[in-house]
Amino acid sequence: MKFLPNALSVLRILLAPLTCWLIWTGSFQNASLVILAAALTDGLDGFLARKLGVQSRTGEVLDPIADKIFAGSAFLTLTLHHHIEAWVAAIILGRDLTILTVAGAVLVSADTPRRFPPSIWGKVSTGVQCAYGLSLMGTLSHAVPEVITEIFKGATVVFTIWSGIDYAKRVTLE
Repeated sequence: MKFLPNALSVLRILLAPLTCWLIWTGSFQNASLVILAAALTDGLDGFLARKLGVQSRTGEVLDPIADKIFAGSAFLTLTLHHHIEAWVAAIILGRDLTILTVAGAVLVSADTPRRFPPSIWGKVSTGVQCAYGLSLMGTLSHAVPEVITEIFKGATVVFTIWSGIDYAKRVTLE
């Protein structure tokens, strides 16, 4: 049981190629099911780690990496297939790559281990990105009005930028 939270993060990484393939082949309803499953594992892994008392440094690092691999690959596929604009993907992927680069540099150069606990804005950003992905799959499946997806796109851009600013402030202040 103690490995279950990390196994859920690994599952999210393993679901990334399947999601990309489903998007690429136009199987948007199935892609939405996989995105929903990934979102549930994202919430469940942290909850289980706390509930079971098995929080670990590995899980603390693996969870955000799994989020970034899953979301990044999905948004990149959506961009390459012309379902979202390149500038939207650039904001999402740019923020994630910057966070990974800065965190990696700090971890390598720090004399003592440094922790990067998730912020509320990072969690909100991840949730809104997931909602945007799900609504986009719904729009592409003709089940969700495009206006809903446009609202989630705007919210994704705003919260992704804001969480990046918040992260930058937190790194420089510590």
